[in-house]
Parts: sequence; C-alpha cells; structure tokens
Amino acid sequence: MELRRTFHGVFAVLFFIAYIHHREKLKNMNTENTVLDAGIDGDYFKPTTTNLATTGQRFANYLIDLVMVLIVIVLLAVILELLSFSIPDNDLIYRLLGVISMVIYYTLTEMSGGRTLGKLITKTKVVNELGETPKASQVLKRSLCRIVPFEAFSAFSSTKLMWHDKWSDTYTIKAN
Repeated sequence: MELRRTFHGVFAVLFFIAYIHHREKLKNMNTENTVLDAGIDGDYFKPTTTNLATTGQRFANYLIDLVMVLIVIVLLAVILELLSFSIPDNDLIYRLLGVISMVIYYTLTEMSGGRTLGKLITKTKVVNELGETPKASQVLKRSLCRIVPFEAFSAFSSTKLMWHDKWSDTYTIKAN
C-alpha cells in the first residue's frame, strides 16, 4: 500500500511540473490555422486552438484503439503459447501483458505517420509543434504516458490536450 501512495505521489508531482511548463506554451499557441510548407506527404499542419481534435474524436479514437490493443494482447498471448511459454494465472502478469501491448501498439502505429487505426477513421493525426510527424522519442514518451493512472480523465481539460500530449510535446489535430 505504501508503494502505491509513493507511485501516485510521484505522478502528482510530475503532472504539476508538466502543467506549469505547458501553461505558458498554450498561452503562446498559434491561433491561426497556418499550413506549413509541404513536407514529404504535403499534409503538415501547425497545431492551433482551432484545429485540435475534439473530445468526441478523441473518445472515438480511444474506443477503436482499445479494440486494437485487445487484439494485440490476444496475438501476444497466442505467440507466447506457441513458443511454449506458459502464462501463469496471475493478475499482475495479465496487467503487464496489457501495458506492453498498449505501448507496442501506440508506439508502432504513431511512429509510422502519426496515426493509429482510430485516428485514421476519425481523420485525426498526431503532430509535433511544427506540424510534423513526431520523433520516435516523442512517440515512445507519449505511449508510456498513457500508463499513468487517471490519464484518461485529462480528456476533460479545457485545453483539449491530454497528459500524453502535454508531456510529450505533441498534439492530436484534425487532418484530412
């Protein structure tokens, strides 16, 4: 129980630091919907207050991607069974398998063009501050931030930025 309190305390402190850091960044955010010079795929947009994905789009992304993560979990379990690696009937092991599957799914899909299946369907995209596909380190950080307890509730913030956006300096924007 003591470890759990320490864990939550550390994340509360990290959240506070990230909030202070990004509060100023949001105040200075570009309020025009400025298209950058065409990049490799000609589809780069600077994140603005007007082109951030809506809460509804983000919720749809979450539901679609949740199904995909569950599929990855099943595939991972099948592969482990085929390799004769028996999975002990332990709640911690199942949770760990879920976290690993989630990080793998989000990292691989968002590194290849900034889109998961959910984002493809809802026509949204992950970009960095310049409107480009984020670096691999940003995507990995973004994926790991999703593990934080109660991170999903950050969707209800007034800034439309979730913790995994703020802490990795990325944005989910509307894209065609």
